[in-house]
Amino acid sequence: MEIVVAVISCALSLAAVVILAVSRPGLVLISTRVETLGHEIDRVDRSVHDECRESRRETSAWVQSLSESLVQAQAAVGGAQGQQLETLLAHSQRSPSLPANRSDS
Repeated sequence: MEIVVAVISCALSLAAVVILAVSRPGLVLISTRVETLGHEIDRVDRSVHDECRESRRETSAWVQSLSESLVQAQAAVGGAQGQQLETLLAHSQRSPSLPANRSDS
């Protein structure tokens, strides 16, 4: 009985060694692929971060430009309204007073 257990134990050990020997190249291949995948993920992550940083910079520059443009437009509108007010004031000072509205009953 002990011999049968020893033979079975040796056979199982031999089978384990053969399986490990056969699957070793597969394990190395999988390990290499996992390592390559890790590097690719890092590269994509850096690229995404760089793109986001560039996009934020471009958006910030665009908002700054828009803000400056709006300030200039508001200043132009204010200047035009001021000129209209001055023209109206000058015109009203030169013109005789308009008669008050009369209602015809």
